[in-house]
Amino acid sequence: MVQVIAIALQILTHPLALFGAAAGAAGVLIGKAAQAAANLGGHTWATLSSSSNYGRIPVPRTPGLGKTATVDELLKTGAIPGQQGVILDQKYVSYSDLWELTRRTGLEYALTKENGSFVLRSGAANTVPIPNGIRPIAHTHPFDNVGIPEPLPSNPDINTLNQLWSLNPNGRRPRSTIIWGPNPGNTTQFGATGTQRLPP
Repeated sequence: MVQVIAIALQILTHPLALFGAAAGAAGVLIGKAAQAAANLGGHTWATLSSSSNYGRIPVPRTPGLGKTATVDELLKTGAIPGQQGVILDQKYVSYSDLWELTRRTGLEYALTKENGSFVLRSGAANTVPIPNGIRPIAHTHPFDNVGIPEPLPSNPDINTLNQLWSLNPNGRRPRSTIIWGPNPGNTTQFGATGTQRLPP
């Protein structure tokens, strides 16, 4: 039943999912989340999203999903971690497995490391929330609405890292990875360009 609801929600928010295509992310837009989500669970939230309006309705967390899981369990069950995310009970996370989650669901996923553990969150076809001040290790870029992968960071992608660097301007330049396909070469590393926001 849970999987049927998740699939129905996916079809409503991501109509190309019926054809096996993933629509969505062309990049990352950092900004304040909606006021209702501005202080969820004691965190201030930033939203990673593309500049298009396609697929902005997030698929909710699968009911009954625990606080911890493995990517393999998410792949086997079809469970969606949602904005709350799951602590990954594993020491290594395969980018190809994260891409497979995106391929199957049509959703964008973000991988972070918090309190020494990997955390995986999902959002919509072109948006995924992460807490402010947390570096995205990697995030997936689903195919756009015509089935083309987006391998390059957008200004909003870079703004996510610029915002982090502005919190610690004497620290190391933040870097992150975009996962846009299943193969090892289907990733793009990018870094902050400064401490100021670029235009969207």
